[in-house]
Amino acid sequence: TERIEKSREKALEEAVGWIISDTQMSKRFEDFIHPIPLPNEGQQRDHWVVNYWRTVPLPICLDLIHSRLKKGFYRREIAFRFDLDLIVWNCNLFHGINSNFKKEAAAMCALILSKADEK
Repeated sequence: TERIEKSREKALEEAVGWIISDTQMSKRFEDFIHPIPLPNEGQQRDHWVVNYWRTVPLPICLDLIHSRLKKGFYRREIAFRFDLDLIVWNCNLFHGINSNFKKEAAAMCALILSKADEK
C-alpha cells in the first residue's frame, strides 16, 4: 500500500484544524479536542478523571491527531481513520454504546471525513 498522498493529508489536516479552530465546532466537540489530564499523585482530580485513566487503555484527542497530521506521522489513511475511530471507541468504553458522547464523537469523525472529501 502506498503512502497517503500529500494533497489528501493536507485536506485531512485542514478538516481536523477546522473542528479545533472554528468557534461553533470547537464548542460542540470540546470534549474530544484536548487530552484528558493525568491523575498525578498529590493533585486533587475529579473522580471521573481517575476512572477514565483506569477504563481507557489508549486515550487520544484531536490535538494529538492534528499534530500527527502536521508532522506527517500517518503513512496511510487507514492509520488516521484508526485514530478517529479510537475516539469513538473510547467514548463507547467510558460512556456506553448509546451515550450522547459516543454519538457526538461519531458525528465529529463523519464531519471531518466529509470536510476532507470536499477538497
